[in-house]
Amino acid sequence: MTTPTSTILRHPAHLAALAGCAWLLLGVESIVRPEPMSYRDVAFVIPWLLTLATVVALHRGQRARGDAAERLGYLGVAATMVVIAVGGPALVSDSTLVTRMVAAATVLWMLSMVAFGIGTVRARVHPARVGVGLVVAEPLTIATGAALSVWVPVSGHGSYTGAIANGALFLMISGMNC
Repeated sequence: MTTPTSTILRHPAHLAALAGCAWLLLGVESIVRPEPMSYRDVAFVIPWLLTLATVVALHRGQRARGDAAERLGYLGVAATMVVIAVGGPALVSDSTLVTRMVAAATVLWMLSMVAFGIGTVRARVHPARVGVGLVVAEPLTIATGAALSVWVPVSGHGSYTGAIANGALFLMISGMNC
């Protein structure tokens, strides 16, 4: 028997909507209170894990039709997101090893998201906007943070202004019109 919760946790559109809302909240809060806050480095794990759950649900729905880019992209995204989920909040400790590990995982994650997004478009299971959204999510998030830096300075940690772009993109991926 499926429960409403188990249905939500398996449906990529529902998960993408939850991730989008969580990213928007984190981004808006970073804009309203522009000073870097260490608690945000911990709070970011909530939208991050919702994003990971979205990726897992997308992959489960398309893996039978996925190509090598989809499979390798998925494995890269899943592995690096776990590393970042564990290491990201530890950035507040200013550990050089943790900082390097998270930085390397972030670069691999971005490349994996591009591969997974391309594989998602090619699989033709989900609307093309889903794959395109995955490809442009992080570059657009970085660009948004840079554009907003005129009002909210960029910080190495504790500031997530660019997350509003991620929020809007994941709401778009979910099928909601923003």
